[in-house]
Amino acid sequence: MHPQEQKPRTCDECEELVKEMADVQGRVQVLETGHARMKEAFIKNDLGIPDFDGHRVSHYNAVEQAKVVKGYTQDMTKKVLEWLLVAVAVLIGQGALEWIRGHLK
Repeated sequence: MHPQEQKPRTCDECEELVKEMADVQGRVQVLETGHARMKEAFIKNDLGIPDFDGHRVSHYNAVEQAKVVKGYTQDMTKKVLEWLLVAVAVLIGQGALEWIRGHLK
């Protein structure tokens, strides 16, 4: 059937189309609202539009900074543990020397 040869629609079909149009309009409104809310989450650049790329770069920089801080934290933890082990070894060594001196007399 050609588009020009469409038969007239009944009232029931028209009511169904109106309901579908209202549903589509509701969905579009939800999408538009969600998009507007998403754009609010970003700071605006000097042109007054959301700075999506700046936001992405900011997150990248934050991740890189966290990696550096984590590295420093691990290094400091290793050093503290090394010093604690040295202190324990010195204390055990002194105790062992005192024990040996006590048994040699």
